[in-house]
Amino acid sequence: RQVGGLRCALAAGAKVLLRSHYEAHRTADELIAGVATTFFAVPTLYVRLVEELAGRPDAERAALAAMRLFCSGSAPLAPES
Repeated sequence: RQVGGLRCALAAGAKVLLRSHYEAHRTADELIAGVATTFFAVPTLYVRLVEELAGRPDAERAALAAMRLFCSGSAPLAPES
């Protein structure tokens, strides 16, 4: 799924942000600011993102409604995530 998502984004001419390492606070800031409309990650990163967002104000979390797609790959995502 991750490679498929990357290929589709590139084929569509979308801007792709690839990170050499993951920082939950930075990712949360960028998603809240509307820098991205889709997010592809493995379950471990989703757990860290949810933990980061839990400490954010409701207004910031509400900004995530503008996201078009969250996609998890490489392993099952736990239902509580």
